[in-house]
Order: sequence, then C-alpha cells, then structure tokens
Amino acid sequence: CAASATAEDAATRLEEFPTAVAEDMEGFAVALACRLAGVPCQIIRGISNRAGDRDKARWQIEPALRAAAVQAKAVLGNVD
Repeated sequence: CAASATAEDAATRLEEFPTAVAEDMEGFAVALACRLAGVPCQIIRGISNRAGDRDKARWQIEPALRAAAVQAKAVLGNVD
C-alpha cells in the first residue's frame, strides 16, 4: 500500500513495485483497523486518476464511481 503526492513519487513507487496497477491512500487505515479488530474487510475502489496526477480537471470521478458501483453490486447483490 502506498501513496504519492507527485508524478515523481509515483515513478519511484512504480520502480519499487513494478507490478502495481494502483495505489490506495484511504483504504489502508480502514483495512488496518478491521484487521486489528478482527473484522473482515473488502475494499472496492473505482480508479479516477493516475498516481501523482494532481490536476483534478483530468480526474474521471463519475466513471470511477460507476465502476465501483458495478463491482459492489456484483459482490453484494441487490441490497435494499
């Protein structure tokens, strides 16, 4: 699990973890808390931008939300 603030940070992380396809900043704390509490955890993420890209105009928030919703429905089924 890693996070990068700049494109240079992202490049450094990719050198260290060449098979990584995404990074996660927020989910790590949730996963750690669940592990410490003995609670199962699954995290579904939609990817909105490339690591290190801070230009929010290029972020694809809506498609990422839709992709996460599709996966959540596949995992959870229809929940009322």
